[in-house]
Amino acid sequence: MTNAERRERRREAARKGLETRRAKLAAEPPRPESAEEERLTNLRAVLRLAQEGRRETDLYYHAHLRRWHHSPRRWTAEQIAEARRFLEGFRDETGRWSFQRSRRKPWL
Repeated sequence: MTNAERRERRREAARKGLETRRAKLAAEPPRPESAEEERLTNLRAVLRLAQEGRRETDLYYHAHLRRWHHSPRRWTAEQIAEARRFLEGFRDETGRWSFQRSRRKPWL
């Protein structure tokens, strides 16, 4: 068997394996996300939002004042929701980031 034949056999085996994996993924139903995965997804979104608006330090200071755990990974879902509301207060009416916290009422 020549090197070219070996390479071709390996390629065929790799293609066959890829097709098998794709078929298995298509056949199995999608798994529902657990509450923990959803909480971590929301946390990542909040931290990304804070970094985008350059408000990460403000967010950690807010957590410190509220006596939350110093590691965001240990924040509860309610704390993550409050952190998101806190960060939304730094946006103006047009949705752009402002340098000062908005004075508008959160229910308006």
